[in-house]
Amino acid sequence: MKLYACYLIGADGRPLIWQVFQSPDHLPEGGLLAPLLTSIQGVSMDLVKQEGSAEKMVLAGITYHMQWMDTFFVVLVTDTEEKPNKVLNQVGRQFLQKYHDKIVMWNGDVNTFKDFVSPLLTILEKNFEMDTSQSIIPTKQLDTISLFNLEKDLKETALAIFSLTSATPEEVAKESGEPLDNVKVNLEKLKEMGYVGFKVIDSRPTFFL
Repeated sequence: MKLYACYLIGADGRPLIWQVFQSPDHLPEGGLLAPLLTSIQGVSMDLVKQEGSAEKMVLAGITYHMQWMDTFFVVLVTDTEEKPNKVLNQVGRQFLQKYHDKIVMWNGDVNTFKDFVSPLLTILEKNFEMDTSQSIIPTKQLDTISLFNLEKDLKETALAIFSLTSATPEEVAKESGEPLDNVKVNLEKLKEMGYVGFKVIDSRPTFFL
C-alpha cells in the first residue's frame, strides 16, 4: 500500500499536523483539505447521528481514509480503498496520549505539535511504501542571507544541508551534531518554508537544495 499523505484534523476543522509526501500540486496542504473533510464529517453526522461515520472519500483513484478519535480525526491518503485500521488507530492513540489536554485548549499555534513529526514519520515509514514519485521541489534559495535570518533552532540543520546539498536526515544529523529527532523536525520545517526539497532515493528519504 502506497501512502501519499497524513493529516490530523481537529474537531473544529483546524489542521493540527500534516505530512504530504507529494508535490502540493497533487495533494493539498492541511489548511486547504481540513475544511472539506470536516464538512463531510458534519454532513455524515447530520444524516446518521454518529460522529466519525464518514470513513473514506475517493477522488481520482486516491482514497482519503478517516478515523475519528473523539476530539480530532486522522486521515491517511493511500492508493487503495482497503482501510489501514491498525495505522490509523496507532497514530491516533499516540497523538491523543501525548497531547490530550493541549488539543482541547489549543490556541492555533502550529508549533504546539511539532514534536510529533518524528514519531509520526517512524510509524508511517514502518507500515507504508512512501510515494514521492512527485518530488517536492524547493521554492526558495537557501543562501547566506536566508541562513542568517532563520530561527536559531533551524540554523545548525540548515548549515548542514547547505554544506551537503543533498542528504538523508541521518547524514544531516552527523554533519550538524544534533539529535536525529531534532534534525527530522527541522528538515520538515525547512521543507514547509520552501528552502529544501524532498524525494526518495534508493528507498532512503532524502532532502536537497
